[in-house]
Amino acid sequence: MTVSADRRYVFIPMDVRPSLTFANTGVFFPESNSKFLLPDRWALHLYRYDAEFMLDETSFLIAPGTISITPPGVRSTYRFRGRSEHYCFHFQFSGDTSRTMKIPAVIDVRGAMAAYVDIFQESIRLFSINPLHAEIKAWDLLLTLSDTKAAERFHAVYRRAVAYIESHLHEDTGIASIAAKADVSVSHLTRLFKRYAQMTPAAYIRARRMSISRYLLEKTDLSVKEVAFRVGIRDLQVFNKITRRFFGHSPRNLR
Repeated sequence: MTVSADRRYVFIPMDVRPSLTFANTGVFFPESNSKFLLPDRWALHLYRYDAEFMLDETSFLIAPGTISITPPGVRSTYRFRGRSEHYCFHFQFSGDTSRTMKIPAVIDVRGAMAAYVDIFQESIRLFSINPLHAEIKAWDLLLTLSDTKAAERFHAVYRRAVAYIESHLHEDTGIASIAAKADVSVSHLTRLFKRYAQMTPAAYIRARRMSISRYLLEKTDLSVKEVAFRVGIRDLQVFNKITRRFFGHSPRNLR
């Protein structure tokens, strides 16, 4: 089950990371197509306008600072009143989706709208250059919207670890020191990463380093050595080997 009978709550799988398939800004007008149905994808929206909104036959009023979550196979209908801009994610889940979290289908976040706008805008920016980072941000957003406190506590530890990794990617950081900063054991940290990122902490660090290095190689004039140092890899032979393993090309061939 993905939605309650009255369409006012949805049930999001939270043991697997959502796979983003679309992240962008949409602009609509009163004459725009107003009916949407995604047969196999979820939709998450942050609205910047007033409108009437329906999930199947259940009506809601949305306003700037409203978020909606639409499950696969549920029809959404809008009555636009003028120029209407919103941020939108489409995503899917794979793997074990048996455990779910209950989230309201429509949520008022007007009191913190600026913060949510920043999250959506940053995720949209990252989607084309660093999909993994964008997906983690989207997952973090879903957990924040969830009313399941236990999951939020577990996820807070994971977020602390990710934040520490992100700020220390340029260093040779060991898994033990990351676990210490997150105030958990190495084994517990590994379980959290396997649950939330579907990979070990070491694999996550490698993936982040490679994602950033590819961006720097493609978008900047930094030397290969400087790029390697920026992502915490001091040995150029190791950097070349890992880059070839990830992308099938040498660092120079990615330029």
